[in-house]
Amino acid sequence: MSDSARLYAYKALFEAKRLVTRADMMEVAEVSLATFKRDIAKLRDQLGTPILFDKDRGGYYLDRNNLSTEMPGLWFSPEELVALLTIQRLIEQLQPGLVGLKLKPLQKKLMDLLQAKGLGDAEVANRVRMTFAGKRDLELKAFEVVALATITRKRLKITHLNRQRSERVERTISPQELVHYRDNWYLDAWCHLRNEIRSFGVDAIEDVEILTEAAQEVPTADLRKVTQSSYGIFAGQPTAWAVLRFSKHRA
Repeated sequence: MSDSARLYAYKALFEAKRLVTRADMMEVAEVSLATFKRDIAKLRDQLGTPILFDKDRGGYYLDRNNLSTEMPGLWFSPEELVALLTIQRLIEQLQPGLVGLKLKPLQKKLMDLLQAKGLGDAEVANRVRMTFAGKRDLELKAFEVVALATITRKRLKITHLNRQRSERVERTISPQELVHYRDNWYLDAWCHLRNEIRSFGVDAIEDVEILTEAAQEVPTADLRKVTQSSYGIFAGQPTAWAVLRFSKHRA
């Protein structure tokens, strides 16, 4: 159990009982005696929780006379912090629209939660930096149409920019999946021009039209063979093996 999970477990015990035994705390947190003692010290010294021990009753309790604030109730694991900041960044990037309007209250609740726990939203943003490798900050003009066709299973007529050759090709495709990979959007589709599975960067689709024909379905297994490895410049099935040789010093 992670440190944050154990602290949550202790907090729940103190909220449920006036007196908590050492056995109760060790059982719920699944820790050794040494780890338990470190956790108690952390709650007291680092988090300022007024935990006292009653020798006569053989248990721990909170000194509520000195409990000036709520027992700290928000600890972040690395995964939780990334999730929280990612949600905030995504909401900030939403353009005005139905979803954006619906999620704005969620953004405010996140800010209120941080402030209630003594973590100002601005401070978190200033002290934790998230970098996005390879993100292309381009307007996705075709995204809504592409997403609609993918979900409703309709074919698309698109004009796609091939960046490597700087040429635009008009083609009909059957969309299969929208993929968010390394902060960029891709569309996995059956290309009726090439008669094979292709992946298209949604930001490179310059013109799009939904057709009346139903999309051709591609078996998931066939789709994964082509698209599961990667996208962008590393897309497609492996064509060869690379052997890397390292000297003892470099290794």
